[in-house]
Amino acid sequence: MDYKVAIDTLIGGRTENQDFAAKKDTKFGLLIIVCDGVGGSSGGAIASQIATRIILDEFDAIKEKGDSSFILGAAIQKANTIIYQRSLKESNLRGMGTTVAALLLTPSEALIAHVGDSRIYHIRNGKLVFKTKDHSIVQNMVDRGELQEERARFHPDSNQITRALGVRDKVMIDISSTQYEKGDYFLLTSDGIHGEIDQDDLLSIVKKRKDANAIVSEVLAVCDQNGRASKLGEHDNLTIGVVEITSSSTRIIGRGNVINILVLTLSVIVLCILIYLHFTVSPQKEKEVTTNTMVQKEKVQKMYNMLEDHIILCGEVLKTRPNNSEIKGFSDELKNIQGKYFEKICPQGNCREIDSLTNEWMDISSTFETLEKDIFPKIYTEHEQTTANHK
Repeated sequence: MDYKVAIDTLIGGRTENQDFAAKKDTKFGLLIIVCDGVGGSSGGAIASQIATRIILDEFDAIKEKGDSSFILGAAIQKANTIIYQRSLKESNLRGMGTTVAALLLTPSEALIAHVGDSRIYHIRNGKLVFKTKDHSIVQNMVDRGELQEERARFHPDSNQITRALGVRDKVMIDISSTQYEKGDYFLLTSDGIHGEIDQDDLLSIVKKRKDANAIVSEVLAVCDQNGRASKLGEHDNLTIGVVEITSSSTRIIGRGNVINILVLTLSVIVLCILIYLHFTVSPQKEKEVTTNTMVQKEKVQKMYNMLEDHIILCGEVLKTRPNNSEIKGFSDELKNIQGKYFEKICPQGNCREIDSLTNEWMDISSTFETLEKDIFPKIYTEHEQTTANHK
């Protein structure tokens, strides 16, 4: 496994750099991390440093190789716990947290883990192969079709995230894996980077510069310049890590043959089932077999995300207007709804499907009709006014 790696950060237009990044060669391969701290005072900077240190330390402590995906997830979860516990002990650090984007490059695959809106891009031949999906209010709006993705970075709530390490005792981590080829690139960025550069321009720099160090230098320079022009020098911290792949990932011996056999076997099974149904199931029976009363988990997830988004918006309003009794009431009501309906069907924010014929779903549907009609618009309007008054 061969690669070239470069990392750098700029303070941008802020008085403190709350981003933190590091890389390390581990027993499994290269581990590179980018964190972006959130929280008042110096809490964000502390949280991002704790997260990076704990994750690296966990990999140092491994005596024998095991499931690399499990170990990466466990390391991030431990960082979450330590940040959360410290915030409870020290009042000046209450509310601190951090995003995390972690790439573990093993000889056989690349493991990608993230929480929040720090991103990982996988680029091949100047084109995007994969990009992590932000855990943010604007990403949820994009998913619901309310906002075009290319306009998301200009939205006033573009810095509002729905997940972070350290804000709760447990955190949901997105982990995936991919193969890589010689000539590929992996980019890890804090939101200061992708908030100041169009994705096409980012891909263009990678394709043009090719060298990891040159890519880092130009992306930072462009984003810093864009931030000074568009935000009058008050732009976010800027952090980027680039991994340039110089050899392809390995394949497990015999894996291709095993997959071919499995595909062939499954194809035969499916064919047999189709033949059986064709000759034995009556039209009426077939209708009964194909009827599905389950509500897709994507729909349930969207409802949960909307609820989370508006709880966060209430919190943002109450930070500046703590005596706003109407918003406080809305916040309490939304939290009660979340606990009543979604605690079981969306454990740790990961929703499952639900039968549409149950009273539970009917109650949820009715409740959401009221929320979308009467409460969500008021919360959003109040948040917009509060934001405008404090710009």
